[in-house]
Amino acid sequence: MIGLLAACRVTDPAVRRAVTHLTDRQNPDGSWAEDATTGTGFPLVFYLRYDLYRESFPVYALARYSRLASDATREAAGRGSLHPVR
Repeated sequence: MIGLLAACRVTDPAVRRAVTHLTDRQNPDGSWAEDATTGTGFPLVFYLRYDLYRESFPVYALARYSRLASDATREAAGRGSLHPVR
């Protein structure tokens, strides 16, 4: 979603599907589940997990979407924007 927001308009259907994907998979406590090992290590010896990645990247992506969507709404209403909208 972060890549889509960098390359597409906030109104692009692919962006909307990405938002839906993240929000549909969010747990009731606001977290996201991740069963896979997210880092490298030595197979059968140890694996690294970057536990906060599963929280920080979705939150960042949704916050960026929210800001860009808000800016696009303000711009469409003729009130200007603090940030450029693609």
